[in-house]
This record gives sequence, structure tokens and C-alpha cells, in this order.
Amino acid sequence: MSHGGMDRLHRHLSRFIAIDILLLVLMLTTSSTSGSPTVYLFHLIVILMLVPLGVICLAFMIRRRPYGISLGIACLGLTGSAFLLIGGWGVIGYLTDSSESILFPVLLTLLGVSTLRKIPTMKNPSYMAWYGSQYEEGVAAVVADHEVLATCPTCHSILAIIPDALSSSDMCPNCRMALVLSEDE
Repeated sequence: MSHGGMDRLHRHLSRFIAIDILLLVLMLTTSSTSGSPTVYLFHLIVILMLVPLGVICLAFMIRRRPYGISLGIACLGLTGSAFLLIGGWGVIGYLTDSSESILFPVLLTLLGVSTLRKIPTMKNPSYMAWYGSQYEEGVAAVVADHEVLATCPTCHSILAIIPDALSSSDMCPNCRMALVLSEDE
């Protein structure tokens, strides 16, 4: 596999950030604040903070500029946290009978978790080396033709693996958990 795998990963992360920001802005600008000044202020702060951060982050990431990864991590962390917070408020509203819908808050909570799970991928040394076009000893940004990039099911580290050579005894070098479930499980 050549740089193409990292290019696709990079495009995926950039699109994910753009879609997250767009969804958050659409959701906050179209939802009712119920006349509560606190909720209105929260919506305003989130929009005024995350929209400029998202635009700057995407501009830096698409051009692979310095600090793009740091901005991306910050953007994913803040956006994911906002989704979790809004989803949590919705679940609490449903449980206290002040809201009739549980689907939307649950979906927002899942989106928040999914967004936060992208952060370890951006912190991965292989991705960081590829992003900065720096090749440190022991960090392979380019994998051989017979290898593929995969993520650990436990810690989500990016690994170069040989699919045909994987066995149930193979462990992740980062978290020491099994990469493949045994056939008995």
C-alpha cells in the first residue's frame, strides 16, 4: 500500500470534521432554545467558537499545514463533547418527561462518541509522520505492497498488518490486546 491509504484516511478525517461542524451548526440554528437564556447563550457560544475553529482547522488540514493535527484534535474534541452534552440533555429531558423524543438525543450521543473516537487516529504516530512528511525511525508511514492499514479493535491504533498472516495470538503493540478473535468466541 502506498501513500494512497493515508491520503484516503486524511480525506475521511477532513470530511468528517466538515460534516460534524455543519451538522452542529444546522442543529443549533434550527432548534428551539425554549426561551431559556442559558440554552441560547450555550448555542451562541458553541457556534461562535466551533465555526471559526472548524474553518481554520479544515484550511490547515487540507493543505497539511503545521498545527493542522492539533487543530483537528481540538475541533473533534469540542464538537464531540458538544454532541455528547446536547444528547445527554435530551436524554435527561426524555427521562424527566419534558421531551417526547429519545431517538434524536441517542443519535447525538452516538455521534459524539464516534467523533471522539477519531482523536486517537489523529494522534497515531504513523498518521502524524505522514501528515508532516517526516519519517522517523520505527514509524512506517508507507506500508509494503502485501500489508494493509488497519485499526486495533480495542485502542484504535493504526497498524500495518498482513491479513493472511494474522492469527488469534497476535497482539496490538500499543494496548497488548488481541487483534483477532479466536474462532471459539
